[in-house]
Amino acid sequence: MRDTSIVILSYNNLEYTEDCINSIRDFTESGTYEIIVVDNASSDNSVSWLKEQHDIKLIVNTENKGFPAACNQGMRLAEPKNDILLLNNDVIVTKNWLANMKTALYSDEKVGAVGAITNSCSYYQQIKCNYETMDEMFKFAEKNNVSSPKKWEQRAKLIAFCMLIRREVVDVVGGLDEIFTPGNFEDDDYSFRIIVAGYKLLLCRDVFIHHFGGLSFGRDKAMWELMERNERKLFDKWGIDNSEHLEINYGLIEKMDKPEDSKLNILDLGCGCGTTLLAAKNKYPHANLFGVDKNPNPLKIAQSFAKVFVSEAEKIMFIDTPTELTSNKFDYIILGEIIEYLENPVALLAGLKALLKPDGKILMCVANGMYIENILEYIVGTIKSELRRDFSYITLVELIERAGYTKYEISAEHGREAESRRQQMEAIMQISNKDFEKIYSISRYLVAVGE
Repeated sequence: MRDTSIVILSYNNLEYTEDCINSIRDFTESGTYEIIVVDNASSDNSVSWLKEQHDIKLIVNTENKGFPAACNQGMRLAEPKNDILLLNNDVIVTKNWLANMKTALYSDEKVGAVGAITNSCSYYQQIKCNYETMDEMFKFAEKNNVSSPKKWEQRAKLIAFCMLIRREVVDVVGGLDEIFTPGNFEDDDYSFRIIVAGYKLLLCRDVFIHHFGGLSFGRDKAMWELMERNERKLFDKWGIDNSEHLEINYGLIEKMDKPEDSKLNILDLGCGCGTTLLAAKNKYPHANLFGVDKNPNPLKIAQSFAKVFVSEAEKIMFIDTPTELTSNKFDYIILGEIIEYLENPVALLAGLKALLKPDGKILMCVANGMYIENILEYIVGTIKSELRRDFSYITLVELIERAGYTKYEISAEHGREAESRRQQMEAIMQISNKDFEKIYSISRYLVAVGE
């Protein structure tokens, strides 16, 4: 294995930088790494302290160059043969962290980058933690950080708060795209570039590190505006909608109840980047994956691990169904949140019977039209799409039964916004059935349908 260049950005918050670097020294094998710190014009004592550290390569910027450009500076300073690890300065690393990440990175020559789990992070890299002190955190991490391939998950993107990248990938893909300066969504872009270059990403659930989170960018209005701008830049570059094409529907994966060593055929209609298919593959390693989406752009990611087709869901069933689909029978057919946008959802559901195995299931995620947020859209006149059908529990059942299915299971996901909308819910219940309170808090229904 190659040695590792750990690239850290510093912008004030010296106490976090100290703790981060000291934890690296405590929990990383000596002689296997170098630390490179790029200071982005800190105004506290960060630079003075960093200059006193004799085991650090230091770059001091006279202006804040932002995250992508500063990371690129650090990557260029790294030893030419070293792998690169991008690490936030507001983390505390733990026992076996880097060794476990390296094991995953070198488990397959096609693994291009790996990431860690933590207590505070976006995009499904955060786990539930029950520690309250750093001592408890270290004990929690030591118990968790036992290297095991069973804890590795293939992903369509990784968050760069802790991201280890194979050197040859850096040589092929290059640095972070500085159009995302000062930061946000550059890790989405970098993940896509790694996948398109022919490599895969792994999330290492056998690597837990503590993340304080949000210190550099804050939580003010300007930060949210920046995120919106950079999300648009990501879409302009890739044609990929971050919220629509990258969701992982774990609720539907939980409804897959076959033995995990089964050799399954799984089809996702409206698969986007294939993220839910990947989650299914992580559960069923021997599964054959098939994806359909009307947008060819996210399929550039999905095609790296699934057989994909560019088509609208209804057209692929009734106009020109590929033989690769008709020649297979599927154990699971996934319909994300597409039912409410179909011209004839009854016909599609009925037609899908021809593609199901006798014990196969259709798994659907259907937005609840009676969710408080959807009701408020109508009240204030901000309906997102005129093409959207609104389903209630009753009309959803009617849809399933009209399509000819008699076996189905429906469960509910409650929305996070519901509690903050308590006052509006109570006002609406004054003119509606008070028994609807629970229904108003349900954001969407998860459905398993069989013959």
